[in-house]
Amino acid sequence: MHAYHESSIPDAQTEKIMNPQQFGPLSRLEVIGFAQNIPIVYYNSLIRSEIGGDMHQYALELMQKGVPFSTYDTLQKAAIRVGQISQTISACNAGPVIGDLLKVPQKTALIMLKTITFDLNKVPIEYKTGYYLGDKFSFELKREM
Repeated sequence: MHAYHESSIPDAQTEKIMNPQQFGPLSRLEVIGFAQNIPIVYYNSLIRSEIGGDMHQYALELMQKGVPFSTYDTLQKAAIRVGQISQTISACNAGPVIGDLLKVPQKTALIMLKTITFDLNKVPIEYKTGYYLGDKFSFELKREM
């Protein structure tokens, strides 16, 4: 776990997506994922404060057990019913902060996955950006028609 704290809105796009004026304050959950003691992913999540404490607690419990997890796992454990997830995959280069967290040089190619998770009432409950080492990760997508 990297950090958990109350959060301000970093930019206008995030404010538009999470709409704290209508849906309430936000917390930030930051997680660094490791494989064989090497950092391979950094998650930066803005989540509704009313569920953030539970998600943080579950994340700590899973980390102490050495169990790999995503924030989706902590939502399920907190009994939050997810209605929809919207994701965008793109490429980016590591800047100084992300490079430092993932222990890679600046400009290292990364996979960036932006995720917006909605509850059953279509209220956004999490806005997460994940930065993945491109040479350590792969994604499999399935679409049903």
